[in-house]
Amino acid sequence: MPVEYFYALLAMVGFAGQFSLLKRYQARNVGPEAKSSDAAERTFFFMAGTCLISSVLFFGLNAFRFEFAVFSAGVALALACVSTAANCIAIIVLSHGKMAVFTLFTMLGGMTLPFIAGTMLWDETLTAPRLIGLLILALSLFLPVLDKTGGGRKGTKAFYVLCFLTFGLSGMYNTLSKYHASAGNRGVTTDGFLILFFLFTAALNALLWLAFILARRRNGEKKASPAPNRGNALNMLGFSAVAGLGYKIQLLAAAGLDASQLYPAVTGGTLLFSAAAGYVFFRERPNKYSLAGIAAAIFAILLFVY
Repeated sequence: MPVEYFYALLAMVGFAGQFSLLKRYQARNVGPEAKSSDAAERTFFFMAGTCLISSVLFFGLNAFRFEFAVFSAGVALALACVSTAANCIAIIVLSHGKMAVFTLFTMLGGMTLPFIAGTMLWDETLTAPRLIGLLILALSLFLPVLDKTGGGRKGTKAFYVLCFLTFGLSGMYNTLSKYHASAGNRGVTTDGFLILFFLFTAALNALLWLAFILARRRNGEKKASPAPNRGNALNMLGFSAVAGLGYKIQLLAAAGLDASQLYPAVTGGTLLFSAAAGYVFFRERPNKYSLAGIAAAIFAILLFVY
């Protein structure tokens, strides 16, 4: 079995760990009573800090070499813009509708658009098992939305507009990642590319964070950024390492696996391992819809091997 399958498995675990650490940070610093502006400021602070740490991490892994190529810088900047825009939408969505529905659109976009791009732009083989797996995985993502006991607001028109926007952004993110991973000698190394991506993302989030601080000062309000403490520092360091290495491993897998195979499989695996992490670390018991979705996702992942 190609080593890329092992990379894909590690990426699934890494992304599940990333979601768990982000959830821990939000539980400590962004409570349900927090205003939208407070949540935004704290989230931008977190993303700027963790991306800066990740860039330093990969600078060390790259033997303290900074690489630059116009092609790689362009793709990295585009990815940073897409990532930051999706982050902004996620913050806004919290006050407009159910997060489960928003997550559905995010994951569907992240696997469907690369699947289409792979078969139409990169001449990847469209096999029956992969197509069936994509449909089963889409069904598994829809199942938690059927749960009427989860609470949350009914989605407004603005909410669904934002959901469709994040569908496109999530798909663009994975498609651009695959595009650079398949570029061969046109770009820098994987570590060099990640340094550029994390630096651009850190800069964009830092600008947004500073904009919120300046707006607060104009209004005579206290800043909402989390106070520095050992727990937050360890949380940010852990997130930086897990998110950075998870993304690197996914790029290594993307260099050898079809987009129509990799991204749907990683989506299903992330769903599975996130549920496991939720149960172990947060004592979240999956309901019947979630369990059915996890079972469907496991079956779908097996189909993407073919």
